[in-house]
Amino acid sequence: MAEDVVLTSTNFYRVVRGRPVVLAIVTGDEQVSGTALLLDGQPHPFKNPDGPQLIGSGDLVGSFLHANTTVRDINPATNRTSVTYTLRGGIADTEYPYSIEVSADKGAAHYLIAFIFTE
Repeated sequence: MAEDVVLTSTNFYRVVRGRPVVLAIVTGDEQVSGTALLLDGQPHPFKNPDGPQLIGSGDLVGSFLHANTTVRDINPATNRTSVTYTLRGGIADTEYPYSIEVSADKGAAHYLIAFIFTE
């Protein structure tokens, strides 16, 4: 069995008090994925196939969002995985693209991405 690979990153996202923030996640390279979210340490529902999801509509300043996305390599043409996180509703809509190659066919890549909401 292939060894899993891990990619970690921390990002700052400028929000506007009282303005809703939504998150969209797109998995590339014809791979499959699933995501679990924590908002300020508490599980936050996320159904990626439903499209962009509301993260919060109140005061998110000072909040932390942790996204744990696991991508499974099912594409026989490549071991590359990629995920793009897009946050909308803050000062500017922002994309956060990442990619990592798994070590062998059918391997898994874990994207551990943190977002810190600031003013």
